Amino acid sequence: FGLIEVLVSIVIVSIGLLGLAGLQTRALQENNAAYLRSQAGILVYDMFERLRSNSQGAASDNYNTATTSTTDDTLAATDLLDWKSEISRT
Repeated sequence: FGLIEVLVSIVIVSIGLLGLAGLQTRALQENNAAYLRSQAGILVYDMFERLRSNSQGAASDNYNTATTSTTDDTLAATDLLDWKSEISRT
């Protein structure tokens, strides 16, 4: 009878440990998602600061990546190139 009690307790502990392993996996996934969200926020803030420092280029729509025309503002082109390379690196 004592052996059955030990076996039942081992099964219960094993189920609990499997639950903890699943919880750990989920926590790691959520941690990775939070890291990616924070990196995206940092990149957005970086571009915001670039736009704020070159307000004339931003007002003349030199930072618009949807347009195919080349811009005369070399600072905006440099900012976009640096920012895109930072995105690919991140």
